[in-house]
Amino acid sequence: MSTIRVGILPATTFFFLAFSTASFAVVSEASRSPATADSSTPQTVNSQGIIDLNPIGEVITDTAGYSTRTQMYVNPDQGIFKGYAGMSRGASIPSTVVTSEASASGSMGASGWLSGTGTDLVHIVAQLNFDGSFSNIQGKPLLQLIGDLQVISVPLGGKPLPGIPTTFHSQLSFVTFDGGKTVSPDQVGTGSTAPQVVSLDPSHLVGVARASFDAMPGSLITLGATVAGHANPEFGVTPSAGAVDFLHTGGLQLFLPTGYSFSGMDPLLNNIVTNVPEPETYTLFLAGLGMVGFMGRRRK
Repeated sequence: MSTIRVGILPATTFFFLAFSTASFAVVSEASRSPATADSSTPQTVNSQGIIDLNPIGEVITDTAGYSTRTQMYVNPDQGIFKGYAGMSRGASIPSTVVTSEASASGSMGASGWLSGTGTDLVHIVAQLNFDGSFSNIQGKPLLQLIGDLQVISVPLGGKPLPGIPTTFHSQLSFVTFDGGKTVSPDQVGTGSTAPQVVSLDPSHLVGVARASFDAMPGSLITLGATVAGHANPEFGVTPSAGAVDFLHTGGLQLFLPTGYSFSGMDPLLNNIVTNVPEPETYTLFLAGLGMVGFMGRRRK
């Protein structure tokens, strides 16, 4: 029987890879499964550059007639994720044949020091914007789209400040298992890490995983994010098909007050920074019509 994959957080691995790397260079990973017609072993690539798995969208079919298409693109310099996980099972497949899920996931992690001229706490907002759709549905497959964001903030000297949290986790998952009639959101995070559902339309899912926090200049900020899609055939032997299409999905954003940036060897953190007078106010704007407009522009 298929299992909803809420709680599987490959981003965690990249947090500590990035955090422990001497140069603090961005670390990324892309994975897809199945990658060949005769094996359910995933194709996994780790890199400090762009990863593009199955860019032409090749469909593979096993000897029993079970077809899958999985793709994953990760750009660690720009904080961009794109992917696809789809499967199709015909009525002729016997009950003795085990059909695995189609899955695609991408992760990245990066670290940098918060730089600026001030000496007071700085308010930072980190966001993972992602969107996608549930499509090509036949029967009642289990389809899931996940966005996961984690942040660690370590003050200069390594000693946490009294009353100031240092770890933040926000996750949003879209799930359907009734033929795409309804989509259920599942989330991790409350308050300053509460994710936001922008759209539950199966043809245009939009979500934001967010961490809003304070840090002192000189703090080491480590950011990790994952976007993943999973498509499981309906339990049994009835025809079943479905796809999680997040080939248009977005990526990471950081909002800092004017005059602040990140220093270090990693270009990602500064490439995704937007300097604004008040990051929290700007984020509230994005959470409304601004967020919808942002995702609309990405689709064009």
